[in-house]
Amino acid sequence: MTRLMITLSALAVLGAVGCDKKTEAAAEAPAEKVAEKAQTETPEAAEQKLPELSVDQVDTLLNKKDAKVAVVDANGDDTRKDKGTIPGAILLTSFKDYDVKKELPADMDTKLVFYCGSTSCTASDGAAHKAIEAGYKDVNVLRAGIKGWVDAGKKTAAYAPAEGDKAEDAKEG
Repeated sequence: MTRLMITLSALAVLGAVGCDKKTEAAAEAPAEKVAEKAQTETPEAAEQKLPELSVDQVDTLLNKKDAKVAVVDANGDDTRKDKGTIPGAILLTSFKDYDVKKELPADMDTKLVFYCGSTSCTASDGAAHKAIEAGYKDVNVLRAGIKGWVDAGKKTAAYAPAEGDKAEDAKEG
């Protein structure tokens, strides 16, 4: 029971800070691995599992002319500055406190693909669950995150924080 409480505390702390560069290292700590295992073993976690898409699947969706898809970046400024963003992504103001009505597409049937820093980041999951609670029907996660996108050599956009929520200047990843 004590181990579970420590694990849940670790998850709460990691979830509260999002997935900035400095938290990615902390997310790979052994306590996080224990927390991951404990989380996936509970019935509640099984109910909350989100469909996951690969980097190639997301890239294919983004290149389809008539696909109704929105890629949603749940990263913080540090990660966006370091890795860039997926071109055209919606940049959330906060992975847990964003305004669903203002920041997500009005069409609740739009396929949403949330991503954050890497496989050890869970900010995308929190943001995705908020969209589901708001009534979005097709909510997915790019588990590899921006790190996986960059590692796959996909095109990125530079993040300009002074511009607010706009990504610009496409570059190769």
